Amino acid sequence: MIGFITHKECSLHKVGESVPESPSRLKAIEDTLIEHKLYDLMAPFDAPKASREDLERVHDANYIDFLHQSSPTNGYFKIDADTSMNSHTLTAAYHAAGAGICGVDLILEGKVKRVFCSVRPPGHHAEHNKAMGFCFFDNIAVAAAYALTKKEIKKVAIFDFDVHHGNGTEDIFRDNEDVLLLSSFESQNWPNLPFENTKRIINVALSPN
Repeated sequence: MIGFITHKECSLHKVGESVPESPSRLKAIEDTLIEHKLYDLMAPFDAPKASREDLERVHDANYIDFLHQSSPTNGYFKIDADTSMNSHTLTAAYHAAGAGICGVDLILEGKVKRVFCSVRPPGHHAEHNKAMGFCFFDNIAVAAAYALTKKEIKKVAIFDFDVHHGNGTEDIFRDNEDVLLLSSFESQNWPNLPFENTKRIINVALSPN
């Protein structure tokens, strides 16, 4: 059985008009699962909110405070050219980060064998103390750090495959010996930041051709 973890707040978060990171992404995922008769094979779960403790394992406390102070009651608060908050964003980000935590617990408790987290905002561009690329909390980093608090788990591997480099996850786990990060992305695409390869961080920049 596969756990399907999502939350209604994730569909209310918006970063602006006419941008690719929109609520339609979640609907497209659900429609595709239904079309291929996969949705009925999944057990639905509501993503809980991550706790402050969960977030502070990977994010700076002052940065989290900044997001709370910046959360608007109406309209948008723009962090950078791509990354804006509406009144639902912060709540949605807490649930998106909590989805992976829920997934870890469901698997360790034997309730499901694997999970799929259908959430937004996304996460892998959010650095230790910086939001960027539509991302506020690094959801996979939050889940990985939480997993490492469990006695059953000694090491975690993260496979990040995306057209964009997962710079946030790399920033967070650069010095963590218990996390292996393997990331593939299109060379010279956004965010086009410096990256490194070590024995625990393996970046594969692929040609766009």
